[in-house]
Amino acid sequence: MTSAPRRSKRATSDLEVANWFFENGLYGFVVIRDGLIERVNPRWTELLGWEADGVRGRSFWDFVHPQDCDRLREILRRLPDEGAVACEHRALTASGDQIWIRSRLSSIAGAAAVVMVEDVSGERAEAELVEQAGRSTELMRAAAGVFM
Repeated sequence: MTSAPRRSKRATSDLEVANWFFENGLYGFVVIRDGLIERVNPRWTELLGWEADGVRGRSFWDFVHPQDCDRLREILRRLPDEGAVACEHRALTASGDQIWIRSRLSSIAGAAAVVMVEDVSGERAEAELVEQAGRSTELMRAAAGVFM
């Protein structure tokens, strides 16, 4: 049987490891409770250009593109039953631009959630270019058929 001091030391160590990954990881993290931002990590502030002190206590929805809010609200509503959900949506940067991010939302205690984000704007732009090239090729083939 594990003694109480040993369990306490291990819990502290686990918490330190989790906190290290939160602060130094490759992904952005934001913790929200009842729709308000409790905590963000440095990667999140780097991706979106906001200062951590300037976002704590603000609505999570201030940083989500308005056209994506309803879908994300529905995901958050279902989150306690589903545990975790991944999706892509647009986020609003401090400069007023929008970027595409892939979010992994996970339910934590009570009405809280942690959202892990990564910028997928480059992937989205590349996919759009491939799609546009395909449409252009189809149009050229259709036009060639008209003149033959």
